[in-house]
Amino acid sequence: MREMNEAQLMSLSEDEQAHCAVFLHTPMCGTCQTARRMLDVLEAMDDRLPLYAGNVNMTPRLALSWRIESVPCIVFILQGRIVEKMYAVQSVPALYERFLKYGLLNSARSRP
Repeated sequence: MREMNEAQLMSLSEDEQAHCAVFLHTPMCGTCQTARRMLDVLEAMDDRLPLYAGNVNMTPRLALSWRIESVPCIVFILQGRIVEKMYAVQSVPALYERFLKYGLLNSARSRP
């Protein structure tokens, strides 16, 4: 998962080609650290997972623009549009299903 700055993250929601997920967090958030470990499992399953990260403390304009209510938050972006904000990161299987739903996992991208 590649950490991005505010400008890089903002460009994802403006790029009609963007098809990815963004993990928003803060460094001292224990729940964020747990969510990151679950996302690490997904990344181990798919080394081309289009997943980026951003520290909300360093991206105040983005948090306001995207209307982020709390962290951790996983923002799903399809064709440059935010289609879902996931605040409750319950389990790896739940994450897997959500990433599959949006075609972000390698197995979903290779389907006909």
